[in-house]
Amino acid sequence: GAYWETDLKRYEFAWKHHTDSGDWALTYWKNDEQRREVNMSTTGQVEMDRVVPSDKSRGWQLNATHKQGAHNYGFGFDYRQMRYGYGWYNVQPVVNPSGIYPSQKADLLGVYVEDNRQINERWTSNIGLRYDSMKGRRDDPRGIMVPDKDYSGVSPKLNFSFKNNDTTATFIGLNRLWRAPSMAEFYWWKQMPTNPGKLGTGLDLKPEKGWEYEIGVARKVSDKYNTRVSLYYQDIKDFINFTHHFPFSVYNIDEAKLWGVEWQNNYRLNAKSSIIFNYTNQHTAKNGVLAGDNLGLKGELDYRPRHKLTLGYQYDAKPWQLRYGMDYTGSQMANYPYGSASSIRMGGYVVHNIAATYALRENSLLTLSVNNVFDKSYSEQYGYPTSGRWFGVSLQHKL
Repeated sequence: GAYWETDLKRYEFAWKHHTDSGDWALTYWKNDEQRREVNMSTTGQVEMDRVVPSDKSRGWQLNATHKQGAHNYGFGFDYRQMRYGYGWYNVQPVVNPSGIYPSQKADLLGVYVEDNRQINERWTSNIGLRYDSMKGRRDDPRGIMVPDKDYSGVSPKLNFSFKNNDTTATFIGLNRLWRAPSMAEFYWWKQMPTNPGKLGTGLDLKPEKGWEYEIGVARKVSDKYNTRVSLYYQDIKDFINFTHHFPFSVYNIDEAKLWGVEWQNNYRLNAKSSIIFNYTNQHTAKNGVLAGDNLGLKGELDYRPRHKLTLGYQYDAKPWQLRYGMDYTGSQMANYPYGSASSIRMGGYVVHNIAATYALRENSLLTLSVNNVFDKSYSEQYGYPTSGRWFGVSLQHKL
């Protein structure tokens, strides 16, 4: 058996200034998360008891807008220092306390500029450009397997919307995709290079890059009901494949494709409440580069549910706000163990979330939230059960 106890404190400070032509918003945030992990044998003997300061990250965000004629310009940056902390663990029955040191750190920077333009009464456009970079480093001299690695990329976007009539609009978009490795992917890429089960040993780890295409229509069916349907297609080169079991291989595959349909609906019950219904249908394909890529799950990506559904309820009546959501994730398949000829199927699951916000004063909001209300036991990756029911408290005060 095993259990985790997680304590997360998140601090956020925001400043916003309105001008005659737009606004400026600056945000600073910091996470302070600590997780205790306990593993026990079948006889109840504690085999491991450790505390991991699992998130000590912080970041700054600046967003600004400026309206000039038919143009509404936007620009800003997002800088994040992703960090873990130092902890300890005991291995029993022989007590052997030892320190846990952070093995890697990552600095992420994103800078963007965009122009939202009202071309005429029927056409609007959105043109933008974004620069992203990641610097991956070891965070302790003992992390000798963690390399120094820098990534960067530029992503343009181009979107148009056409107003067919007073109730219908059609839109089309073309966006460049770029993603650097995550903290976990960056770490496991270089670990255990001599293990014979490790896939991709000796290969460079590249960022993902590709294009996304989208076309859709939005319609106001009545004064109460709005709906939107869109088709999307993504073609990603150097897709990062991460096998979430020992020895945790991380490497690029040549190409991955994702496509599907998204359907979004909002129905207003009355002046205070509304219902939200969203559905996503997704398909995937892959072209692998290693011998084991297409053995167990041929030609498609692991852990990609075909169906996702969200049903929500919103209530707004000062001083109260209420949010309820039911999220359904369909069954998933994966090659397991990776590189073998076998595969597994994980059943679908439903998770309920609820949050209530009360306005203490005009400038102060208190929010109580419960995620996974019914403590549903499920996994997003085989062998990695989620943490179960979460409780949260948030206090927001505007100066």
